[in-house]
Amino acid sequence: MKRFLPFLILILLAVDNVRGQETDSAAWVVNRYMQLLNYDALNHPDSMLYIESKVFNRDIPGDTLVMKRWFAYPNTDRIELWVKDKCTMGLLRDGKKNFYRLHPERKVWTAIDRSAYLDYQSSYDFHGPLYHWDMNGMELSYKGIVKINNQEAYSVFVRSPFGWDRYYLFEKESGLLFLVNVMETSLNPEDAFINKALKLDWRMTHEYIPLGQSLLPSAESYQNREGITIIKHTYSYLPIDRKLFDNPIQQKKKK
Repeated sequence: MKRFLPFLILILLAVDNVRGQETDSAAWVVNRYMQLLNYDALNHPDSMLYIESKVFNRDIPGDTLVMKRWFAYPNTDRIELWVKDKCTMGLLRDGKKNFYRLHPERKVWTAIDRSAYLDYQSSYDFHGPLYHWDMNGMELSYKGIVKINNQEAYSVFVRSPFGWDRYYLFEKESGLLFLVNVMETSLNPEDAFINKALKLDWRMTHEYIPLGQSLLPSAESYQNREGITIIKHTYSYLPIDRKLFDNPIQQKKKK
């Protein structure tokens, strides 16, 4: 399904304690995956994690978006989406339980509540290099084992209050997430793998890479109405720049 890394063997040893437990539960599958990723090890008090994600359509050469993300310990992050030289989206959590969103046309920041922040950021989701996990009103349920290309995978269904439900498929052998099927909440979830006419959108993780003692996705793709989109992630640690995370509304007033 994707290329594996020797580093994965070391991480698998760390989750041997969950083997042999009950596997017919969504919580077991998800907890195993989160232990494999080991995102707690990304929190460095003296540095911030910088993630740069290049997003491009497979059939439109040169049409590239760049997602820039900065994470600092604890619970502090900033996200910006750039199209060429223009920032088209911005989100900020300052580590003090304050959340903000950038309105790019007006070039102003406004305060938003935590729920709205999670909705915009999709940080409650499994996929992508964001390492937050928050149900935020969603429901998990275990759907058993399915076969994809003659390999077994755990199926976890997420009922979302935000209009889109999801099936998450985790490789049984490795425990890693590799495929997400997305469907409208109004559709019958049991039809997801039966009715091919639904033409469900999907998202796939092709490769994971190590960063310290953590495991991060480096290559992803997804399908929507515009075709197949490819995402390439790179990761690095930088000195903490507190100005990135200061209250942006107060900064605007000072200018």
